[in-house]
Amino acid sequence: MLANLFVYGTLRPESAYPMARRLQAQAKLLGRASAPGILYDFGRYPGALFQPEHRDRILGHVLALRNAERLLKELERL
Repeated sequence: MLANLFVYGTLRPESAYPMARRLQAQAKLLGRASAPGILYDFGRYPGALFQPEHRDRILGHVLALRNAERLLKELERL
């Protein structure tokens, strides 16, 4: 199963976070992207509230996941 995933914060390709490195090895980088919303600082991890009407943009990347089902389950546990 192939699926595209928007990542931001600690999961972006330039991050040294272990799951970001795993995604980098098992997904294809499609490019930079942004989405309307607000990014929150929760300390160790960022959080996002996506709102179509919001002026601010959350910067990230879109990845094409090769084994989407397995990787998405791992991300949910994270």
